[in-house]
Amino acid sequence: MNTPPGVQKENRPTPQGIYQLYGPIGIPAGQSMVMTIEGLPSRPAWRWWLQLIIGLLVVAVMLGGLALALAARRPVATDAGPAEARKQQLIDELVELERSTADPKRREQLLAELERLWG
Repeated sequence: MNTPPGVQKENRPTPQGIYQLYGPIGIPAGQSMVMTIEGLPSRPAWRWWLQLIIGLLVVAVMLGGLALALAARRPVATDAGPAEARKQQLIDELVELERSTADPKRREQLLAELERLWG
């Protein structure tokens, strides 16, 4: 801190750091006290840049993921082939067997064939 003429400054060390004493300070009537303080601790500039770069990278990754999701080609749904028709027929037959609780051997055959088709 800059002091006006006639004001003494004294530095005093403490366990917490150094502080300064000023005196004698006299302000004439009709005047105001003006202080200029310089060199206060401030955040390093690299932290601001780091936050900006990380934020931009996050936005870029999100936009890239969105672009990939929108650009991904989805397979066109085709008519169900003979395998799909057979699966559906076997499932329908299995449902009927489950309702009637008859012929456990046929049930096992249906399950084995369904497992083979989905295998």
